Amino acid sequence: MVECAACGHNSQIPPGHRLVTYIIKHYEKMKKLGKGNDGKKKKKDKRSKREQRAQEAAAQQKASRKTNEKSKTAVKEEVWYTDTSAEAQAERKRAEFEKMDHSNSAVDAILKEAEKENKQNACTTILQVFMAQKERSVREICSEVRRLQLAHTLDEPKAIKVLLESVLDLSDIKGVPKQFSDQATLFAQFTKKSPAIFLGCVEELVGVIEPKLLSRTPLILKELFDAEVLSEEDIIAWFDMPPENSWLVNKRVAVQVRQKADPLVTWLKEAESESDEEDDEESDSSDDE
Repeated sequence: MVECAACGHNSQIPPGHRLVTYIIKHYEKMKKLGKGNDGKKKKKDKRSKREQRAQEAAAQQKASRKTNEKSKTAVKEEVWYTDTSAEAQAERKRAEFEKMDHSNSAVDAILKEAEKENKQNACTTILQVFMAQKERSVREICSEVRRLQLAHTLDEPKAIKVLLESVLDLSDIKGVPKQFSDQATLFAQFTKKSPAIFLGCVEELVGVIEPKLLSRTPLILKELFDAEVLSEEDIIAWFDMPPENSWLVNKRVAVQVRQKADPLVTWLKEAESESDEEDDEESDSSDDE
């Protein structure tokens, strides 16, 4: 039934009416057109939902950034640095002392001896305790020396002095030269970069720290030479350096130490000259042939 818009007449459309025939002929086309519009509408809806989700995500990120910025401004800014003041160094030493294992008998003996001399917090005591706690490898000892060097702002000579005083038993004066060769692998790690610094520390050890070792200077150097911790070039270069150029001891002590080392250095120089002569003779004989 169709109602006329002009006159209001309501009646059934005859089957032969042009409108009916048009609808019948174009039904499939109109159906497809309707589906296409529905598809576009669905795509449009999906697109709008994606845009909405993107807007929501952007809003959340913006809110998160604002929150982070507020928290950053609220948190107090920290500055990382090493306090090198005397009070700070004493506090670090005290903290290290408290961490030491006091149950070990060897450790306890070291601490008691250090307490007598008021050296509980000294780097030497810390290194001695570290080595007494259990058997340490050369690598572990070197790492601990480097750690102490950084923690207590020690330069290279001071670090080597700490090592020598910690490793050597200076109460056994006669046995000290042999102790140098026993610790050859360890000491060699500190003569690679600058043998002159190591020799300067040995010079101070025998000339200032323990003068009783002064007469044993050539024996100590011989042990270091035989153990290949120092070469003859290293020892001769140190010996030939003017005494006033020694930076760890004064000129008087430097002269005394060199006087004691003279027999060994003379022997090294003679051996070197004999070796050069033999090389020259071999070279001449090969030329004659």
